[in-house]
Amino acid sequence: MEAAADQERGLPDARVRYLVKWIRDQMCPGVHLPGERPPVSDAAWNDLRLLIFTEYEDTKRYLVGMLPRVAAKD
Repeated sequence: MEAAADQERGLPDARVRYLVKWIRDQMCPGVHLPGERPPVSDAAWNDLRLLIFTEYEDTKRYLVGMLPRVAAKD
């Protein structure tokens, strides 16, 4: 069990996957999850921006850790 948990640690959960899909559909078709191939190469971001509100500091910290990896160019 510990090995399975370690393997999944640091991977995006369903909420982040949904957020990435929304960002891909609305803001930049080249956005992808770590380990995925970009669906569109050299895709440009549009001018739409997103503001995320969260009640919990842990959720904010989790998103701050996940989203830069999603937006990074391979």
